[in-house]
Amino acid sequence: MINLQRFLTIICFLCLTQAYSHGDLDKRILAVTEEIKKSPDSAQLYFKRGKLYYQHDDYQLSIKDINYSIDLGYLDIEQELLLSKNYFELKDYTNALLFVDSILNKSPNDVVFLKIKAQTLFQDAQYEKSAIYFEKVIKYSSKTFPENYIDASEAWYLSPNDKAFDNSISILNQGIETLGQIISLLEKKVELYMAIDDFDMAIESQESIIKTLNRKEHAYSKLAELYMGNNDFEKAEEALNLSENSIKILPLRIQNTSNIKSLKEEIKQKKIQITDTITN
Repeated sequence: MINLQRFLTIICFLCLTQAYSHGDLDKRILAVTEEIKKSPDSAQLYFKRGKLYYQHDDYQLSIKDINYSIDLGYLDIEQELLLSKNYFELKDYTNALLFVDSILNKSPNDVVFLKIKAQTLFQDAQYEKSAIYFEKVIKYSSKTFPENYIDASEAWYLSPNDKAFDNSISILNQGIETLGQIISLLEKKVELYMAIDDFDMAIESQESIIKTLNRKEHAYSKLAELYMGNNDFEKAEEALNLSENSIKILPLRIQNTSNIKSLKEEIKQKKIQITDTITN
């Protein structure tokens, strides 16, 4: 297992990879290069410059320096992580997976690296494997987040598995059961059901969203859109009226925002569309 100090070091590295501007990085790279001239056998210095090259988006140079630091006898999990991230950026997913797998061999349940593997598999269009690893992230996390369920759902949905859609919905339902009526999870369910024209189930999920929200004006407008897709124009008009009523109870300063003005126009256009559809 990776010890706590090492884990925190890696997390800091992941957070700081974009911390410096390119101008600052140019200066830091030059400074480390001067140090290397004085200590050409320092594996740590080559690794230090490799990290800076990565932050500078010079991925090939980063790989070259990291590999040279390994040749000089320094091998650390941070190097494997950085090599994986470099290859990921270069879209060389085979090598990216090779190095993250090496890390997971040492720490198979580490959620940081499980997620990196899941993301890499997703980018490599290995969607079913990606979904399985996103689910491992959920399983081994001490505290999980809605995005993990959404990522797993998306991967399942794109997979060739015969039960892809069912699995995609199932993992979202698991997230809702675990975390509660999280809006992003419910919205993902609406999106998935709309993708297969299952408006009844999309409406059910949208109604759950409405129950959860304090401000409902946009959610009612979305509900109207779903009813229109389901050719239930009476219910669609009811939802639009509820959206308008929700706007009326807002403070005037909010009613006069561009966002609400756009929503009012959207409601108006939907009502016109309903009238035209019914009369034609």
